[in-house]
Amino acid sequence: MNWDAIGAVGEIFGALAVFVSLVYLAVQTRNNTRALRSSAFHQVRESFSQVSLAMAADPELAILVNSAVMNEQSLTDNEIIRYHSLLTTLVRRGESAYFQSSEGNLQMETWVGIKETLVNALSNDYGVTWLDRASGRFTKEYIEDISKAVHERT
Repeated sequence: MNWDAIGAVGEIFGALAVFVSLVYLAVQTRNNTRALRSSAFHQVRESFSQVSLAMAADPELAILVNSAVMNEQSLTDNEIIRYHSLLTTLVRRGESAYFQSSEGNLQMETWVGIKETLVNALSNDYGVTWLDRASGRFTKEYIEDISKAVHERT
């Protein structure tokens, strides 16, 4: 075998090694993307579950939320503050889900379900008042999306 043939065989093996490396990187990238999406989904669901568990553990909070959602006008100033704090928590967590969806880390259908939860919580007199006052605390695109949905419902 001459040196030219040995060089050609070496180039073939080199090209094959590059190809195998690229396939490996593609598989690893795909697996990493799946892991990131799974983690984002879990974090968002866990975040909203904590709010649900808080209401389940505190009957007074559950009654307060129900009264606000039903537009009962008998909420005290302290109850309104408490409800507004809960809305701040929900909407901030929703903003995280919105961002994850817009970045492709969370499926859009997950965001749609979360948005529906937020719109339900905000579609009452107390929620609309809070939304009008607090909208500057959130990213413009996100709060416009939520506000539009709330105002269409109310």
